[in-house]
Amino acid sequence: MKGDCLLRILITDDSATNRKLFTLVAARMGIHADAAASGRETLALFHAQCYDIAFFDLTMPQMDGFTLARSIQQHNPRRIPLYAVSSFMDAETEIRALGAGYSGCFSKPLDREKILRAATESGLGFEPAPQGTPAATDIPLRLLPVYAEELRARAAACLRYWQAQDTAALRREAHTLRALADMLKTENVAQAATRIEHIQGGADSPEHPHDRNLRALYAACLHAAIAIEKAAISAAQDT
Repeated sequence: MKGDCLLRILITDDSATNRKLFTLVAARMGIHADAAASGRETLALFHAQCYDIAFFDLTMPQMDGFTLARSIQQHNPRRIPLYAVSSFMDAETEIRALGAGYSGCFSKPLDREKILRAATESGLGFEPAPQGTPAATDIPLRLLPVYAEELRARAAACLRYWQAQDTAALRREAHTLRALADMLKTENVAQAATRIEHIQGGADSPEHPHDRNLRALYAACLHAAIAIEKAAISAAQDT
C-alpha cells in the first residue's frame, strides 16, 4: 500500500496507556489505527469498519484474546490477519494462539518493526513513513509519566482487592502489573507482582497474601514510578 492508501489496523489492549503508545507508534508509521479496550469493543468495531490487520492482547478480563480470535473468525467472513500480543509469549502460549487462529505472535511492546513484519507477512506491501526522532520503538517521553501514574493506580487497586478479599481480581491486577513492569523493565515490580499473581485458592483461603507481600508490591510500584518520572524529566532537560 503506497501513497494515499493507508494501512488500517485495529489494536486491542485493556491498558489505556498501552493503547496510547501503540497507536502513537502506528501513527508515526503513517498508519491509521483504531484501539479497543475489550473484546466487546473489538467486535463492535469489526462490524462497523474494515481492517487490514488486527493485534489483540491475549490477557484481558471478560473475553481473552483466544476467545476473541475465535469469535472474530466465526462471525466475520473476511479473514484478515490476526496477531497475538502478550508480555509472556512462551512456546506454549504461541501454540495456543496459532491454534485459536492467529497468523503470528509478538511479545510486548508492539513496535515499528513488529507492525512492519506483520504487514510484510500478510503480503500488504506497506511502506512506512520514515522513522524520525525519537525512534518509534522507544516509549515517548510524554507517555512516561502516564505509565508512572498507571503503576501507582494498579498498585492501589491491588490493595483494594486484597482488602475486599477478592483473590481472583487481585491475581488479574497483579498479572497486568507484571506485564507492565516487564515492558518498562522494572524488575522489582515484576518480581513482587509475580508473588501475588500466583496465589492459589479463594478469597477465604489461608494462602491469601500477607500484608508484607502487598506492601512490597506497593512500595516497588511507587519507587519505580518515581524513577520513571525522574528519568523523563532528565531526558527532557537533555533535549
